[in-house]
Amino acid sequence: MSNKLTITLRFIFSAALFILIAGLFTTTTVQSAVKPVHTVSMNVVNDNGGTSDLESSPLSVNVTSLLLAKNVTNDNGGTAGASAWTLYAGTNSVTGSETPVEVTSVAGTYALSESTVAGYSLTSLTCDNAVGEVTEVTVGTDETVTCTFVNDDIAPKLTLRKTVINLDGGTLTQANFPSFLNGSPLAWDTQATLTANVVYTASETSIV
Repeated sequence: MSNKLTITLRFIFSAALFILIAGLFTTTTVQSAVKPVHTVSMNVVNDNGGTSDLESSPLSVNVTSLLLAKNVTNDNGGTAGASAWTLYAGTNSVTGSETPVEVTSVAGTYALSESTVAGYSLTSLTCDNAVGEVTEVTVGTDETVTCTFVNDDIAPKLTLRKTVINLDGGTLTQANFPSFLNGSPLAWDTQATLTANVVYTASETSIV
């Protein structure tokens, strides 16, 4: 009886010791939160004619701009405003405006032109990055250029002509019929400069 009890106690003690040892070597896995890593990257895009790279100009900002403006001088009776014209830089276009309007934000060389409005002539075309009159403009990267078109109304002209037909023995010539414009003498075949949109009356001295 004593031997059996001793064996049983030894078994219980051995089992308890095994459990204790096993517990010491138990591996516990703990997951910790991983903080996200934010990477900031920048690419230099030279789609407006620039040549900068990331190392030489990492924070370059493109502000290329070509603006077109229209000024109209109506000193001969004209009534057209700036919006009557379409202004062109190459194939790019904007409606005429006294306030400069951006026509393109791409660097390059552009031929300058405009639509035609009857009764007006282009008297000046200048750009603020050039001296004197121009027909084209070159805009560099990060450059803002304004080009201005100036048009003046063309004064109308009037010429009075007189034809005298002497089929029945008459001998008079145009000199015998003095001519007038708005009551003021105006010789035949003489060109007079007028003001547009004004009513004029032409007359002559009658001979009976």
